[in-house]
Amino acid sequence: MSNENTGSSDKLLPLISHPNDPRGESTDLLLRKHLTDVGTRAIEVASNLGSTSRRALQIAANLHDFGKITPAFQRHVRQEYTHRGPSWERHHARIGAFATFYALGELGIDNPDRIAATLAVARHHGSIPDVISYLKEDVLEYETSNEHVVQQIQSIDETWPTAADELLSTVTDGVISWAGFRDTVLDGELTRQLEEAISATDEQFGVTAISTAAIPEETYDRFYRFWSALTFADKTHAAGITRYQPQPFEKPLHQLTTKIKSLQAATGDESLTAELTEARERARQQAHQMLATIDSVPAPRSESSVQPTSGEQLTLTLPTGLGKTFTGLSVALDIQDRLHNCVESNQNGTSPVIYALPFTSIIEQTRSQLEDPTLWGADPTGRKFTVHHYLSETRTDVDTTSNGEVDDSAASDDSSRNYHPAQLLGEAWQSGVVLTTFVQLFESITRPSSKTAMKGAAFENAIIILDEPQALPPRWWPAVRRCCKLLREEFGATIISMTATQPALFDIDDSDSIELTPGSAELYDRFERVTYDIDQSVWNYRNNDGTTTAPVSYSSAASDVVASLAGSNPSTLAVCNTVRSAHQLYDAVTTAIESPVKLGEYIEAALSELGPDARLSLEQGGTDIATDEQSPTAPSYEELAATVRDRLPPEKPIVSCLTGEHRPYDRQVLIELMHELTTDSQPFVLVSTQAIEAGVDVSFQTVFRDLAPIPSIVQAAGRCNRSFEWGRAGGDVSVWRLAPPENSHQDPATSVYERGRLPDHLTTVVEVLREVTDSKTAIPERVIANDAVEKYYDRLHEESPGEKRLATYINECRGAALSNERLIQETNTRDVICPVTTAEQSVLDRVQEAFATGDEATGYRLLSTLENCRVSIRPRTESFQNAMEPLDEPPSNEGTATVYRLDDSSTKWYSPEIGISWD
Repeated sequence: MSNENTGSSDKLLPLISHPNDPRGESTDLLLRKHLTDVGTRAIEVASNLGSTSRRALQIAANLHDFGKITPAFQRHVRQEYTHRGPSWERHHARIGAFATFYALGELGIDNPDRIAATLAVARHHGSIPDVISYLKEDVLEYETSNEHVVQQIQSIDETWPTAADELLSTVTDGVISWAGFRDTVLDGELTRQLEEAISATDEQFGVTAISTAAIPEETYDRFYRFWSALTFADKTHAAGITRYQPQPFEKPLHQLTTKIKSLQAATGDESLTAELTEARERARQQAHQMLATIDSVPAPRSESSVQPTSGEQLTLTLPTGLGKTFTGLSVALDIQDRLHNCVESNQNGTSPVIYALPFTSIIEQTRSQLEDPTLWGADPTGRKFTVHHYLSETRTDVDTTSNGEVDDSAASDDSSRNYHPAQLLGEAWQSGVVLTTFVQLFESITRPSSKTAMKGAAFENAIIILDEPQALPPRWWPAVRRCCKLLREEFGATIISMTATQPALFDIDDSDSIELTPGSAELYDRFERVTYDIDQSVWNYRNNDGTTTAPVSYSSAASDVVASLAGSNPSTLAVCNTVRSAHQLYDAVTTAIESPVKLGEYIEAALSELGPDARLSLEQGGTDIATDEQSPTAPSYEELAATVRDRLPPEKPIVSCLTGEHRPYDRQVLIELMHELTTDSQPFVLVSTQAIEAGVDVSFQTVFRDLAPIPSIVQAAGRCNRSFEWGRAGGDVSVWRLAPPENSHQDPATSVYERGRLPDHLTTVVEVLREVTDSKTAIPERVIANDAVEKYYDRLHEESPGEKRLATYINECRGAALSNERLIQETNTRDVICPVTTAEQSVLDRVQEAFATGDEATGYRLLSTLENCRVSIRPRTESFQNAMEPLDEPPSNEGTATVYRLDDSSTKWYSPEIGISWD
């Protein structure tokens, strides 16, 4: 123990959990009040736990900061004293975990609740470890050798044993005492109990040892739920937030229903329009009627309905153009309304609707639908709607000590109190509707930190929409199934898998999914939008003798694209598998067309004319990023798109390029322009990567798709004749296999889709196509969208069931192993700010100056205003790597930068025309 005696114990009273805010905006937070209130708040968050689990969570929350009763911590947390002893003396999480384990044992609460609650307290400032190795090595073995908790208990016993006794006795209704806890720790009995709790007997050899076999498979689920509820309750209480429950939309559901009924597609054929409208409404009504058959969904406004303790796995399968997004959101909000009005509901809040999409790049279109004042009217600045993806995050890391214990003494001081409440609640998804990505959703479960754990509080009875789940990588399917099981069974969440090509993702789960629109397959015959052609380069991709047919050259592909621009209202989309391939095809098309109109050049010209105070925003008006003042005349992307459209020369073919390496702002301008250009009389060509395939509601007459998995081909076809602008079966979809781009020895399809565990993936694709049709031309839509997709998923499950080890990590509670796995396998990706306007360049200079002088708060605040200028890329050339300059790297060069700028003094790396240039 340290001999540091600065400040008598009397001067360190009353006991506090958090110090006076240095900004003078709050007073010291008393320890007893913090523990009591966090306990109450935690069980409010985890509202539908069973009584035993509820009791375990409340005790854990009541004791999570029990270790702050040590004199070392009380000196450390007060500014007038300086603690000169070793840092472990002021750590509080581990002794709190010991107290929790002891209390639950005395109350007869066993695993998984006992071990889950203990871990939640031990790690409430850290991440989830590999539980068995953590408890064995970092807790049991370390404490046996060093006795840090023993020494902390002796210190408490010398100063405030009465206060400790009152805390322990109060939270357990007098069942346990300080003396009992103290003696159990000092004589080693507590560590023996902990070792016994995580030990199992090998049936073959009869040896008892610490093992993952000792903990139930649902331990991770319960730990994650306890941990997220505790972390949320702790941080929001420390931050002084009193209103934290998600709020539902105020617009009544019947108003939304009326609006959705009124939506009609401009097909140019009145009878087809009427038929489409009728089919959309029938599908929507059928989906709502199916809710009556689902036990976990309460009846609407029924006095007898109660909150469900487990959720269902629902699917919503509708062909493109049949109102899938509107139907899915309508059903989700209906479930939300029913849950909010059931008897056991917490009327102060609501169950969030969490809408997850595959990519950040397609979030904005769904966002605009949610913000449409004639529909849902969501306000992203209020508490009823949150948009959350990686561009909106800030980075907060917590250090870990050599013995695996989080340095929680630093985290106790001000990490929560210095958070802005709106930021804290936004990152915790405490909104009526949350719009996010698959990465944010699933990695918040598999790779959680104390920061991302806040999201777990939003999963309680949540309605989670997975839009286009076929975009999830197959290797992750077992982990996704396991995560969805956790969400349904632990949190009572309802999951809606929503797509035109439903993957067999949940077909081998331990619970049957429920289709909300059974019989929707017949709609493909009634509303056939496209026919398919399979190019010879695909049909004979790999012959029986092992040879392959030559791929299509870029000059030949460009000739086919130009030839498709015949007839009235011609528009063509060509989807490539890589950025380099898209760039090369774009160059070939612009070369093949005489005097093409390059759309990106016109966008850049319009941007260059904006003044130094202009703010580029995905919203109207807003705050000027250069002056921090209101700038209501700043152009929105719709306004800039209108300016560009007015300047385009008539009649000549317009050509554009779109990849994932375009800035969000430029991407939205392009999409806005596409809505008009794709159905205009002026010929239009877009060369794109897969960024166009999901969630982008644009429609072309002709689509070319480089060889890809069948669901991706169908997704590309979803951008063709989307709303029957060219009549029934008026869209043409061709599948070819493009040649390797320059300086590459492998064609893009092979390089992208035959990596890792799927070496013969494309062979499977071609074999399935041959199985479902004998013809290579004019193939009906249903044959590909239904028959081929179903056979493809059957084959995929037979040949590659995915990475089962990811689900095993969850079952064995191996958090550290999970943290090394990424949903999207991108190596060495970097976020780069790409300014185009004078105003953006000015703000970027201020960002760099702020970080260079150590003013991180200002740096990150200004950086958040440049989200629409940020591009996430993997540097592919040495010259590009050398041009990257770190923005937020610490002045001492310790640590890693997360955002970069580009030195463009000699090379123009970015343009709205093609995005990042690698040549």
